Amino acid sequence: MWSPQHYILRHTVGGTIPAVEVRQGCNGFLATMELAGNHLGAAPGRDAALVTSADNWGDPLVDRWRATPGGLFGDAATAVVLSRVQGFARLVNVCATSLPELEELNRGGEPLFPPGCTTGVRVDLREHAATYKGNQDLVQAGRLMGETQRALIRRTLDEAGLDVGDITRIAHQFVGDRQVLQRLLEPFGEDAVAKGVWDFGRAMGHTGANDQSSGLFHLLESGQLASGDHVMMLGAGAGIAFSCAIIRIVEPPVWAWRSSSPDAV
Repeated sequence: MWSPQHYILRHTVGGTIPAVEVRQGCNGFLATMELAGNHLGAAPGRDAALVTSADNWGDPLVDRWRATPGGLFGDAATAVVLSRVQGFARLVNVCATSLPELEELNRGGEPLFPPGCTTGVRVDLREHAATYKGNQDLVQAGRLMGETQRALIRRTLDEAGLDVGDITRIAHQFVGDRQVLQRLLEPFGEDAVAKGVWDFGRAMGHTGANDQSSGLFHLLESGQLASGDHVMMLGAGAGIAFSCAIIRIVEPPVWAWRSSSPDAV
């Protein structure tokens, strides 16, 4: 019965502008980039949108160390400004797709109402997966998710007029299993994991909808991006929702140059 989006608005830019919550789970940041881009392009006078995300897994009903297979949960908050006026990077393309037939995978056997967390039920995605009784077994579900996300990667590239070789780095979800990541990034060849942010992400844990934006920040802050580079951002969330975005670095921001310079103070 309270509104986190208006709390954010109150403590950031203020004013009477619309504040919207986008419930896309771990895919939320990229889904909101698409919606914000459409909003900015729909009418003149809309110059910028602030996109924020935060996840905190410290609730007693969530075991951050064991609640999800192949990783652990980390806390983080991120924000970007999507602007029609200026910026250090340009949003080239963003695409999304869904697999609603796998909606029950994260929910397990729980009813839609009341939500388990309101009745004291612990959040355990491993258990939810084990009790999943959909039309496909877990192996088939995993294969379908991989095929769907890889097809989305190719569609996003095709619409942008780019090839896999044009992508310099990949800001993906933080997964703990290197083999799972390799399967996800299959279109990019054998050195795909090296293009990603696995080394950074495995130290952070899965930070919900913040993985892609914090991965991009890491690449910029560590001086690993230059003007003209293309970065692909990959997201997936419960439901099942997938998004893929491509940005082109126009000019790394001054703060990134300073942080990567050996002479920086």
